[in-house]
Amino acid sequence: MATYYVDATTGDDDDTGLSEALAWQTIAKVNASSFSPDDFILFKCGETWAETLTVPSSGTAGHPITFASYGTGAKPVINASGKDNGIQDKLNQGYITIDGFEVNDATYVGIGHTHYTSGVENSIPGWIIQNCETNGCGIIVFGPDTIVQDNILTGPQNALAAAGGLIVRGLVATDCQVLRNTVSAFNSRGIWFLIGTDTPTVNDNIVHDIAVGTAGYGIDFDGYGRLITGTVTCTGNTVYNVESLWGIYMENCSDGSVIKNNIVYNCDDAGIAYMNYAAGTNYGEQRGNNVGGVVSYNVIYGCNKGIYMQAMGGVDFWNNVVDDPAGATPKGVGVGGSVAAYSSDIDIQNNVFGAGLTYVCTVPGNTWTDVISEFDYNCVEDITIMNERGDSGNHNLAALQAASRALNCFTDDPLFVDADNHDYHLQATSPCINAGVDVGLTEDIEGEGIW
Repeated sequence: MATYYVDATTGDDDDTGLSEALAWQTIAKVNASSFSPDDFILFKCGETWAETLTVPSSGTAGHPITFASYGTGAKPVINASGKDNGIQDKLNQGYITIDGFEVNDATYVGIGHTHYTSGVENSIPGWIIQNCETNGCGIIVFGPDTIVQDNILTGPQNALAAAGGLIVRGLVATDCQVLRNTVSAFNSRGIWFLIGTDTPTVNDNIVHDIAVGTAGYGIDFDGYGRLITGTVTCTGNTVYNVESLWGIYMENCSDGSVIKNNIVYNCDDAGIAYMNYAAGTNYGEQRGNNVGGVVSYNVIYGCNKGIYMQAMGGVDFWNNVVDDPAGATPKGVGVGGSVAAYSSDIDIQNNVFGAGLTYVCTVPGNTWTDVISEFDYNCVEDITIMNERGDSGNHNLAALQAASRALNCFTDDPLFVDADNHDYHLQATSPCINAGVDVGLTEDIEGEGIW
């Protein structure tokens, strides 16, 4: 194990780099050197380099090569203006930790892996990117066991850049974790898992102000011609101000998903969306697949729909709050119009639907019982807006209950602590307390036990 130092002002590439007094000066010297597992290459805080760092060597499992900083003050800066990338891998180097850099204005991506070699996705394992800042550019990674955590990514990106702030890509991207990042002001997408990926985890991130002037998604699990496989975990995120489309989007995800404890607001379309597609160039028919989704303890407000589902089945929408809707004819739960026939086994229980919705639940063109397996134990604040469409028109709650549906739903003011300021805790006298049914959840949104 060795530690190398790099100082843009007083360093000298003819020195050994093995102490602060004998620091190297340039990134070019680092790029041309070889390193061993457990080595550290430290860049001096407060210094700036107008070069691209190309990782020259691999670590091994449990023994990464770490690029980080030393000294005090601001993060070391890589000014990548006019360059494709700020920190990159082009040699398939794995088990690398990038810790504590600021990367600015790369044309394509601030920090990232190589995409392909001769058209083949590279499997580059064990990268950790943490405590970094990118401005005007983002992060893109391939490969298994990647962790991207505690970074701040600020757009918008260059017109030639990848279409998102933080992108995890390819079938080789298994068991990747995206944790506690802040991603803002990017076009198209904030966090994007695409072209496959397996068992992704996206927890405790803040994603906001996405896609100014274009279609946008806050957090997008996007098969893009391939299935997202394994259980998708998306918990504890805050997503807001997403133009045109959805806050959290589950696309062609078929092996189970857990979407819980998220706060999603001010999205032009749905706070949360599921969608499966018809057969296309790179994939078979996905419509009608059971996605095995559990959507629980999410708070959704300021959106046109709480949750939107199209051409899929098997979503449990439990113990959520949908309030303060926006846009034309807002809905608590919307099932896709012309393709609703592919949707089934949707369970909607223990939710609080606040006032202002045009429809609490829509099932256009279908018999309710073909699509909704359960709609019960929900608090609906406004009695005039309960809705059943398709088999026999629109109904308020009383009409549904007369048909022996939604028998344990009720209409009442849920008595939020401060709905005007979006504090959706319940007052002690709320009619929602102990009014639900046991669906197997063991904690509430704040991690408190349920009894």
